[in-house]
Amino acid sequence: MNLGQARAGEHTCVPTASESIRLVVRAAIDATIYVARILPSCKTGYEEDMPMIKFSSHVMKEMGFAKEGPDNVLRAKFELLVALEVPGLQLEDDHVIQQAGEVAEVKYRVAIGSKANAAARALVGSGLRADEAEWMKNAGLRGPFIVIAIVSDTMFEVVDPYISRRVVDHIVTCRAFLAAETELEKLRSRAFPQIQLALCTELGRALGNPLGLKTVATALVGRTEHGIPVTDFQVAVSAHGTVSTRRRTASLQSWLDQAVSIAPYFRQKSGRPFAAALDERDHFKRFFFFFLSLEIETNEVFTRLSHGDGVDKLLTGTGPAHGHAAAIFRRQASELKNLAERFVWCALNKWPEVTEADIELFHRLKKARDDIAHGNTQEPPAGYAAETQRLAQKVLSAGR
Repeated sequence: MNLGQARAGEHTCVPTASESIRLVVRAAIDATIYVARILPSCKTGYEEDMPMIKFSSHVMKEMGFAKEGPDNVLRAKFELLVALEVPGLQLEDDHVIQQAGEVAEVKYRVAIGSKANAAARALVGSGLRADEAEWMKNAGLRGPFIVIAIVSDTMFEVVDPYISRRVVDHIVTCRAFLAAETELEKLRSRAFPQIQLALCTELGRALGNPLGLKTVATALVGRTEHGIPVTDFQVAVSAHGTVSTRRRTASLQSWLDQAVSIAPYFRQKSGRPFAAALDERDHFKRFFFFFLSLEIETNEVFTRLSHGDGVDKLLTGTGPAHGHAAAIFRRQASELKNLAERFVWCALNKWPEVTEADIELFHRLKKARDDIAHGNTQEPPAGYAAETQRLAQKVLSAGR
């Protein structure tokens, strides 16, 4: 029998969180827990070796999973769903908007809606959570959500996997598709920082506030070669309170279109620390990740400038950074080593959106970073993480 074909079966629900905890304890007593590999569910990077719990056949049976013999083969294509909560935004309706794009040769689709399940269904035809209301309540989530589907064209095959008895036309596997997880996590690692940065930058610009997009769930969702849905997922949750701005979902369509269009033009090197900061709650770490993003982008842009053109522009007296650039004019521009001077030079030549106030802000942020690095203080001043995020978003999106 091919497991990719539809079959009737006994209806067995996916275990709840409390049931899963009970089964973990039972598995420990049964002495069947060992270390294996797991899909990293909250990070943008792929990690080769992570701990995972694997259950005995007895526990798998208790959870409603069973094998049916070596002749049973399941073939499916998969997409990795990544759900992000958008704190600071409140949608006034249940409409879902979506868009498709490609970054670093990775295809993806993205949808935004007040509910994660609705956004996921718009992308792949199935939801993320069986009981979304309970999930949101237990995790303290309010929504709305952006769901990103990372696409793989590979057809994966497993022999005699554990599957849960479900309603007709739906197959649930118990971490059977490790190869699919591995490939899709690598695709996510390659493309996700740029996607997340573009979404955060454009939505923050649309709402007028720096926003954090925090990963709250991931799921591996696929379809068999016969078109039957297959679910094999991992979930992690995180949230924090904010003040929200009310908007109709349809009004964000231009923002979503713009975010998808500019995502390929962000640099991965500067996008990675920015994305890491968005998933970080510690004020100290957020400040340093955002500033690192600023530093990398400044150095990357500086090395690509035509310094001769920059000198000509300086002599004409144009550009928002003219006054600052004049003070360093006597040095050869291509030999500038100081980060603050490189920032000014990049503002003059490449970042027309950067203002005099932004340059002064950069000097304050850099001083705070240097004070911490030299041991003069242990924490950045209050609000500096948000200010660094705002400036990083402006710089990273300049000229896109």
